[in-house]
Formats: sequence, C-alpha cells, structure tokens
Amino acid sequence: MARQLCPDLVFLPVRISLYQEESRKVFDFVASRVARLERTSIDEAYFEASPDPREAWDFCSKLRAGIAEHFGITSSVGIAPNKMLAKIMSGYRKPNAQLLLRESQVDAFVKGLALRKIPGVGPKAEERFLRDGLRTCGDVQHLSADLLAARYGHWGLELFERCRGRDARTICLGSERKSFSSEKTLLRDVDDERHLLEQLAALYSDFVRRFGARTRPGNKIAKAFVRFKFSDFRKISRETLAGGFEYSIFERLALEAWRRDPAPIRLIGLGVRFDVAQGRPRDPRQLALWDLAS
Repeated sequence: MARQLCPDLVFLPVRISLYQEESRKVFDFVASRVARLERTSIDEAYFEASPDPREAWDFCSKLRAGIAEHFGITSSVGIAPNKMLAKIMSGYRKPNAQLLLRESQVDAFVKGLALRKIPGVGPKAEERFLRDGLRTCGDVQHLSADLLAARYGHWGLELFERCRGRDARTICLGSERKSFSSEKTLLRDVDDERHLLEQLAALYSDFVRRFGARTRPGNKIAKAFVRFKFSDFRKISRETLAGGFEYSIFERLALEAWRRDPAPIRLIGLGVRFDVAQGRPRDPRQLALWDLAS
C-alpha cells in the first residue's frame, strides 16, 4: 500500500539480528538486577519488584536511568499488583514513562477502563462488545460469569476475571511456546489458486526449515492453521485439529479459505499451535473440592 501511494518511496532493509542483539544486552542488564524476569517479546518483559509501592517506584526509576545511561534509549514501566495491570500501565504515555497503580486503586481504575485496553481485546472483539452494549470493564461487571460464558465461551470467563482487575498468572521463567508460524507479505497480490499454492509451498519450506531449530522436541502439535490478509486489509484464518504439519493440511486449509473468500491476498501465514494446558483462568463458577467440603 505504501509503495502504491508513493512509487518513489525508498525501503531500507531491516536489521533484525541487530535488534535482537541489542535486546539481549538490555535484558541481560535488567536480569542482573532483578530476581525473576520473564521476557515476552523483543522489547517487553515482566519482573518482580518490591511489594512496597515506594520501594518498587524507586527501584524502577533507578533501573530506567541505568538503561538510559548504558544504552542511550528510553524505557517505560508499569508498576501494579499483577501482570495484566502492569502491562496496561506500561502502555500509558510511552515511550518514556513510569506509572504506578496501587492495590487500593484497582477497583476504581478498572471500572472505567475501556475493554480495548485489556490485552487480547482487538478491534474485532471490541466491535462485538460495543454491539452488545459493553464499552468498559464496569459494564461487564454487571454480567454474571454464566452469561459471559454463554455469549463468548472461554474468553467470557477470562473477561469476567480481567474486568475485575484479576490476573493470577505468575512470573514464568521458562515460558512454554504456544505456537509457531511463518508468514510473508507479498510484493504483488495473489489473485488465483495457482499462485496462491506456489507462495504457500515456498512459505511451507521456510516453516519446516525453521521449525526444528526454533522449537523443543517435546512440543506436541494440537492444531494447524493458515491465515490471509487481503489487499483491503481484511483478515481470515482457518485451523484444524492436527498431530503434525504435513503440507497437505495447509494446502487444504488454504484452498478452503480462498474459495470461501477469493479476494486478492497480500499476506500469507501458516503455522501450528501446541498443546499447552496452562495459563487459563480458573472458572469462577466452579467450586474447588474444599469449597464443597465446607
């Protein structure tokens, strides 16, 4: 789209290896100063600070000053009682900010929080919530867990917890990979099956080449998927239960998706999801064994 709007635009090559190396240096610096660090992306991580808000504030101020001094870059920190709230706070007033949310402030804060601010709520989910008359966490708090589960499935149960400022996840030192994929943005839109399968085959070769080097031998595949982004920026995906990643699985999914919506394709992706039964919130409707015994 950028090239179409500006034919003389000069595209500079990305330097992902450089970004990864600088990221490693910064996180090594942070890891040497905290007890527990969980990296979640090339530029984001969670770590544990003091449970005392004042001490946590002072520690994070010194940490950010050290990052600026050693690496010449700014950083943002969100300090909060759990991971979800910390991520939300870190997103305010980037790229050089530090914000604190105390335990006593959580209820008032989340009540007026827009659902779009909750990690995992994207534009499509937001549209659906707005159609249902839900704009803020306070709106969701009026609904029962049963109703939310009936409307939105497992995501409804997670929403029940998140909209009350709850997140039971802890710092994970050895995060389990949940999926692995490859994708490619095409120089020219694909608008017929032959070219689609050519691009898919090339992408599959890249996926297979990278899979062995980037995943653990014990990773158990549960699903396979393909996804397209069309020239008008709409997205579509198809997935199926699978125990492996044979090319025929992706070809079938790609053709199903294409024949359902044969529009010009700008991006093709394929991948697998692993069987990871962790990180899901406890169903708030479900009593524990000791609850039944009381």
